[in-house]
Amino acid sequence: MSDFKEEDVVISGNKTEELFANDSYGGLFDINITDKVVKKVLKQVNLEQEHIDKAREVIDMLEFTKEDGKDVIYVNVGDNVQVKIVR
Repeated sequence: MSDFKEEDVVISGNKTEELFANDSYGGLFDINITDKVVKKVLKQVNLEQEHIDKAREVIDMLEFTKEDGKDVIYVNVGDNVQVKIVR
């Protein structure tokens, strides 16, 4: 377990890159560190988890495919209800 703190995350160009490259933190593959980085970024851009959840819900409603060489978007709007958009 590292002693990495959310305050250690600096979101600005080279400082962030230096943090990612710093072996003293044990690398960013530690899920705890990754969570803290994500939390700091969300705070920087003034987003909350509920915004992310709503965006995921909307994205999950969409399906992108090709039919007869055309781009098609399906929007699942309810049980057995689907809107087809052909481009």
